[in-house]
Amino acid sequence: MLYKLLVLLHPFFRIAGRGLAVLLLLASFGLVAYAAYYENAPWVWFSCVGCFVACLLVTLLCTFYNWWLFKLRPRGALFMPFD
Repeated sequence: MLYKLLVLLHPFFRIAGRGLAVLLLLASFGLVAYAAYYENAPWVWFSCVGCFVACLLVTLLCTFYNWWLFKLRPRGALFMPFD
């Protein structure tokens, strides 16, 4: 099921994946600056950590996309729907 989801989302991650990772990284830096200067609430720090972790996960997914497809493919088949 995860393999089918990765195949379905391939155009999105190929086009917008790295841009999304950069935006999440900038959002986490912005939240750190906001928390450091204006507000010291824990929810700001938690959202900053969440943005940073999401940035790392999207970057790993985009970088090793073909590896994930290879590892999660149906067993006994080498079906790759694109080059």
